[in-house]
Amino acid sequence: KKVNRWIKRYGLEKRVTIKKWLPEKEDVYKEMKKARIFLMASFSEGGPRTLVEAMTLGIPCIATPVGITKDLIEHEWNGMIVKIGDYRDLADKISKVLLNHNLRKTITQNSVLIPPKSYSYFERITKRHSIEDPVPPS
Repeated sequence: KKVNRWIKRYGLEKRVTIKKWLPEKEDVYKEMKKARIFLMASFSEGGPRTLVEAMTLGIPCIATPVGITKDLIEHEWNGMIVKIGDYRDLADKISKVLLNHNLRKTITQNSVLIPPKSYSYFERITKRHSIEDPVPPS
């Protein structure tokens, strides 16, 4: 309710949509694909899974450097990093992504890629959790 009041106060009803629970992941992805940007302004995260999903769908992402975000996003290459708790930086990054077509295109095209700086990190994780023979014999 508080968010809805804030949306109304600032005249954002035509720009911001709050969705109710969507039980099927296909419905969630269908709604996510309608977004012009994905914003994750968290102070703390474990994963975050929703960011990975948005990037996989090719949605330009703006996120705080929490959890593994700093390993997933290389600023202005496959997403945007915003300072935690800095609403002016957040507004600046949103405007930049929405108004700069070339930047948005670059981010969208690279959103499914792991930044080169993180290759070794993800290689270590992959090796640590790999299974020798993932397909059981029949």
